[in-house]
Amino acid sequence: MKKITYDFLVELCNDEDYSIQVQALYIFRILVNSTSDDIEEVFSNCKAKLMKIIETKLELVNQEIISHSLFILCVISSGNDKQKNTIIEFGFLKKIFDYLVIQYF
Repeated sequence: MKKITYDFLVELCNDEDYSIQVQALYIFRILVNSTSDDIEEVFSNCKAKLMKIIETKLELVNQEIISHSLFILCVISSGNDKQKNTIIEFGFLKKIFDYLVIQYF
C-alpha cells in the first residue's frame, strides 16, 4: 500500500474493465482478511468509500465481483463490535438478504 493509495484502489474498483474491479476488490479482501486491526486500518482510510463501492457491486450481475464484495462484508462482520455494527449501519443485512432471496428463491 506504500505505492498504491487507498484512493487509487477505490478508483480501480470503479474501472470500466471488470477484471480490474475484481483485482481491486481482491486486494481489499486481502487487506481486511487477518485481524480486526487490519479492518480498522482500511476503515481509517476509506470506510465510507469502501461501503459505497460494495453497495453498488452487490447490484451487478458479475458473480465474481459480487462474491468478493460479500466476502469483504463477511470478514468485516467477524471483526470487533464496532466493525460488526458497520454492516448494520450501512444497511447491508437487508441487502444481503434481498440478494440471497433474488438469487436462490
